[in-house]
Amino acid sequence: MKLENDARTWPRGPILDAIAPGLDATDRATLEKRAARWTNEGIILVEGPKYAGSGRHRRYPAAEVALLAVAETLHQHRLQIDAIENSIVSLRGDLKYRAGANALDLAFAGICGDSVMPQDTMIAFAQVGDLWHPVAGRSGMGLKVDELAEYPVIVVLTMTRVLQPLAHLFKEPPHD
Repeated sequence: MKLENDARTWPRGPILDAIAPGLDATDRATLEKRAARWTNEGIILVEGPKYAGSGRHRRYPAAEVALLAVAETLHQHRLQIDAIENSIVSLRGDLKYRAGANALDLAFAGICGDSVMPQDTMIAFAQVGDLWHPVAGRSGMGLKVDELAEYPVIVVLTMTRVLQPLAHLFKEPPHD
């Protein structure tokens, strides 16, 4: 299964409900603002106009829903906005140029019922100079300890866990 091939779209509200359920009003408003900022800055892409006031709700395709979940997870790990942006751009490239053989597509397949090894859905993010990059586990090959040992600080995410809260969205057609 490939996220890029999934033509469904969702409005931001149900996506944020799935990514971060149970937030109080203040935390929810902060998450809404962060998601809107990432959309306005082009970190997360939408179908159609990206700015409010265009006469319709922004709709996010499946691949961008997954990337929004990753961005929010990286934010929760305290990565700065430029690190999140760089990582999302790199992961979007993987979805396009390594379709079906990247950790996000494998995690998507796993939560939709396919048999997938959890280690194949892991991505390590490491600081290289001033920027953070996905460094290993990007092509469904799993993480290699010797690759990770090169970096003093890494954040490892299991994409299956990141995408799991979105399973109900990905398993059913969206409801408008």
